[in-house]
Amino acid sequence: MIKVCSKCGKSKPLSEFHRQKASKDGYYSSCKLCRHIYYETHRERILKNCAEWRATNPDKLREIHRRYYKSQRKQILENARRYRQSEKGKATRRAWLARQRKGG
Repeated sequence: MIKVCSKCGKSKPLSEFHRQKASKDGYYSSCKLCRHIYYETHRERILKNCAEWRATNPDKLREIHRRYYKSQRKQILENARRYRQSEKGKATRRAWLARQRKGG
């Protein structure tokens, strides 16, 4: 299926558009490339706005994290278990224990 990007005006396959549940067809109106270009040119402002929102809405952010953990609990615990059993996880644990023994 083909869709026209609202920014560059080019016809592209749907694989060139990010998904968006809220839109009628389920995709953003601008293509991935145009969205990337927009983000790169406005990166500082976007990051600043996100940081301000997190600072002014700690309760909302906490609730978002709580809901995410509740819905993804099994996967989060499985990922943590796999990491602890990996060589990198074991090395991290050994380094942490060594720092604890030194008092720091």
